[in-house]
Amino acid sequence: MSSSITVQKVFSAFWNEKTSQKTKSQECSDSDSDVEEQRKKRKKRMRKKSSKKQRKPKEASAFQIRHAIPTRVVDEKTNPEIQCYELNFRPTDDNKEELIASTTFFNSRNKKRQSYDHVSPFDWPVVRAIIQDDAPTSFDIHAQNKRNKERPYMEAVSRAYEESFLRPPDTSKGERPCLAGKDCEGLQILCENDNAFILTEFFLPSQWKKIQETGRRPVEVNLCLMCMRNEIARALLNSRADQMAIREGVTLQPYYNIVGLPGEYDVSNCICSDPSVHEGLLEPIVLHQQCAYKYDDSNGKRRYIQWKYSYPSSSSNMQGNSSFQ
Repeated sequence: MSSSITVQKVFSAFWNEKTSQKTKSQECSDSDSDVEEQRKKRKKRMRKKSSKKQRKPKEASAFQIRHAIPTRVVDEKTNPEIQCYELNFRPTDDNKEELIASTTFFNSRNKKRQSYDHVSPFDWPVVRAIIQDDAPTSFDIHAQNKRNKERPYMEAVSRAYEESFLRPPDTSKGERPCLAGKDCEGLQILCENDNAFILTEFFLPSQWKKIQETGRRPVEVNLCLMCMRNEIARALLNSRADQMAIREGVTLQPYYNIVGLPGEYDVSNCICSDPSVHEGLLEPIVLHQQCAYKYDDSNGKRRYIQWKYSYPSSSSNMQGNSSFQ
């Protein structure tokens, strides 16, 4: 019994000793393998760094960029038609009084009113300087009517079409009042019981056709028919008062009226260009006169009648309104 116990103890001691040695050797081998693996990785990285080739700089391209349109310096000497701040607002002996008067006038009006809608572009000297030019020594108005010569396109507007706009706007249909607002010429017409009203904005026939097709109106509000006639006449009178002409290619009218035909206007009620100078009018257009309109509501709808604009007669001629010649 004692011998068996002794053998078991010896065997257990031997087994434990062998097992502990094996574990230690395995741990040592694992740690050595990790160290070796790390050493191999470092060598590999070093080889990659040493084997990397330095990049050569890119060669400059021989392709040259060239502007399709050559550029040059432009000033008022090379291009006298350019209007700049220095040219228009530098006081000189010739324009000093005009600039002082214009500045004082508009400053006094701007102090009283918050909006600037009352300022007409035709009142500003800079705008007049852009569209005006010295009257030529020789001018042939008939040369402007050559069929093969390019000129601004204008639409012909009949009397019946214009009279359809001499009414207040129909807000139920999305119509808008004149851009001039309270300064609309429609409010300046003498009416009984103060029945004057602001007219609806005016559109050319092509514009009106597009509105009827699409149901959309332009973002910008237009002037009414009366205000448009008034602005055209005022621009013409300004150029004549300055004893200037209008630059070639510039027109004061976006359309013209039909004259001399049954149911249309008589030329005596229109303004026409002076034959000896270009005034921006290539065709006749009705002259705005406040006394030529009359209020009417006989059909239950308010409107203005052009009662003083006569119809053409057999004695009418195409020489234009004598009061404007």
